[in-house]
Amino acid sequence: MYRSGLTANIFFVDGILSRWSYTNIVAIGLRLGELNWVKDFIEKYKIYLEIGFQESMYAYNLARFYFVKKEYKKAMSLLLQAELDDVLINVSGKVLLLKMYYELNEFDALESLLSSFKIYLRRNKVISYHKTHYMNIVNFTIELMKLNPYDKESRKRLREKIEGTKSLAEKEWLLEQVG
Repeated sequence: MYRSGLTANIFFVDGILSRWSYTNIVAIGLRLGELNWVKDFIEKYKIYLEIGFQESMYAYNLARFYFVKKEYKKAMSLLLQAELDDVLINVSGKVLLLKMYYELNEFDALESLLSSFKIYLRRNKVISYHKTHYMNIVNFTIELMKLNPYDKESRKRLREKIEGTKSLAEKEWLLEQVG
């Protein structure tokens, strides 16, 4: 659907592709495993974003691309370049960083991020109902870090707790980590 819409120029207003459409197209392409197409899209359509958002949205979406490819160092470097002014994109970037730190076993950096992320979520009034989703991923990641990898019963309880939580960003990723 997005490919057809791009061809028909239905996502463009005055020659501009919204940063939200750009980000959603990348997300769907990554979910479908269309990595070559997504990489091409990120590069080709960057110039159609509003001037003030081109570099940050390009870096953010390219970071997401490299995360899916498990090229975490490239993804982290790009996230550092991205000026994520939008609150939800900023939070999404923090979640991406959280996942990379966890997967790289960078637990000191992860603990620091989790601590600052909690404070950010408490102080930020703009994200309203999203706060619960993100606070839950922070809390579950903390539980995951404390989990004894050989304690099957604790893993099972944590899995059930995650499965039973409705307001949770990255539920699938957390379940994958629990095993």
